[in-house]
Amino acid sequence: MIITTPLKYDAALRDETIELGKKYNIEFVERYKQSVKQLKYRSNDILVIGKEKVQYISKEGTFTYHPNFAQVRLRRILKGEDDPFLEATNLRKNDKILDCTMGLASDSLIAAHVTDSVTSLESVRSIYLTVSIGLIKYRYTLQQLEKASKRLTTYNVDAYSYLKEQPENSYDVVYFDPMYDEAVQSEGIDSLKQHANYANLTEEIIEEAKRVAAKRVVLKAHYNSPLFKQFGFMQCIRKNTVSHYGVLLTS
Repeated sequence: MIITTPLKYDAALRDETIELGKKYNIEFVERYKQSVKQLKYRSNDILVIGKEKVQYISKEGTFTYHPNFAQVRLRRILKGEDDPFLEATNLRKNDKILDCTMGLASDSLIAAHVTDSVTSLESVRSIYLTVSIGLIKYRYTLQQLEKASKRLTTYNVDAYSYLKEQPENSYDVVYFDPMYDEAVQSEGIDSLKQHANYANLTEEIIEEAKRVAAKRVVLKAHYNSPLFKQFGFMQCIRKNTVSHYGVLLTS
C-alpha cells in the first residue's frame, strides 16, 4: 500500500499525508501530476488523503469514506424520533459500547452521540484506515455528528482476538453488524462490500462477547438470518424492514 495526496494539494496537506504515512507505516509517494493508473505501477493499493475526503483505490474498486445514513438518523433522533439501534442497545450516557464490526462506523457515530465511550473494531486494514482517517477529515453537516466522530476509539483487529484480551464485564454493550449479501442498498455500503470481511460469527466469538458485556450483546442481521436462533438472540421484529436486531441479555 502507498499513501498520497490528490492531484491538487498544498504544502499543509502534503505534510499531513506524510505524517499519516509514518503513523500507519505506509510508504508516502509524491503525487506530482501522476494519474491513478501511473501510481498503480508502484502499488495496487492506494490511499488518497484529501482535505475533506479519504479514498482507497484497489483492484477491487474505489472506496470513499462517508458516514452513510448516520446524518439522516441523527437528524431524526434530534427531532425526538426513535432509532432501532439505540432501542436495541438501550445505551445510557455512561455506558461503554464495543462495536465489533465498524464498517462505515455509522452505528458507532450514533452511539457516540449518546455516550462518550465507544470502541470500534475493523479487521480489514484498508477499511480501518479509510474510515478512521475519514472520520476526522469529513465535513459533517451536523455539529453533533462532528463531535461524536472525535469520541470514537478505533482498532485494526478482529473481534475474537480483541474480546479474548478484555476483562469480564469490561463493556456494557457488545455489538455485531456482520456484512451479509442482502444488505440494505446504499452507495456507501455498495462500495464497502467489495472490501469487507464476510466471515461468519462463531460460538466462540459469541461466548467471549457474553463474557465481556455486562448488560447485553446486540446483533443486527437480515430478518431471516439463522444467526438469531443459532445463538439464542431475542429477535426484535421490525415490519417492512430488511434488517432486524437481536438481543442477548447478560446482566
